[in-house]
Amino acid sequence: MKMNKYVLIVLSVIILAVFAGVGFFLYNKKVQPEVVKQVRITADECLAKEKGGEIINILDDKRAEDLEFYWNHKADFCKNKADYLGDIVGLKCPCICCKKPTSSFGDDQLEKFITDYLLTQKYFSWKTTADSRNFCVIGNLNPTEDGLFPLYVWVRCGEFIMQNGKLKELSGKSVPAKINYPNELSYRDINKMSHESPRDGSLYPKDIKTIFPLNVQEVILFGFNIANLNKKIETTALSGLGE
Repeated sequence: MKMNKYVLIVLSVIILAVFAGVGFFLYNKKVQPEVVKQVRITADECLAKEKGGEIINILDDKRAEDLEFYWNHKADFCKNKADYLGDIVGLKCPCICCKKPTSSFGDDQLEKFITDYLLTQKYFSWKTTADSRNFCVIGNLNPTEDGLFPLYVWVRCGEFIMQNGKLKELSGKSVPAKINYPNELSYRDINKMSHESPRDGSLYPKDIKTIFPLNVQEVILFGFNIANLNKKIETTALSGLGE
């Protein structure tokens, strides 16, 4: 009888320990963040047509200051969690690959056509050092339009180099612009394109009213988020200089 009492005590302790262990496991499973499955791909694999990805330097995001968050929530650095394609290997920065966002112009080729043109213009493309490269990105100031010219865009251009393994912008320009092109042409010829941009200083507000329609003026003055373009040009420059 005495032995049975000790057996019952031992069994009770074991059962309590098992329940405590299961409870601790379930609690941690509930409160701990979901770990993103690590998929390692190269920069070339990320940028390849079948992936349709872009390289994101996640240290540029303030959320990456929390290393636990950074390791467990890599997918949150993409626009949607489903857009996370994997970790980039072979680059010095802690980078991930996200699906490329859809162009605000509804046409990736049209957006490229405009940025290619901008890079031919001294106003938007210049060099202060021999080993730098220029990049331009644009935002659509009037996305409700049907894609016919003139198009109203915010232009963000910059001159970049890689210095000690980090991206550095040497000089930059950020300005709204009207992009003109003869719509009757069925093909795209950069030589047929032109632009208008507001002048600096006291002439800026006057030119804004002259160049842009009223609804675009309101977006320029009150509604456009330049931070998204700043992030986009860094991503574009990082990808371009990594090629």
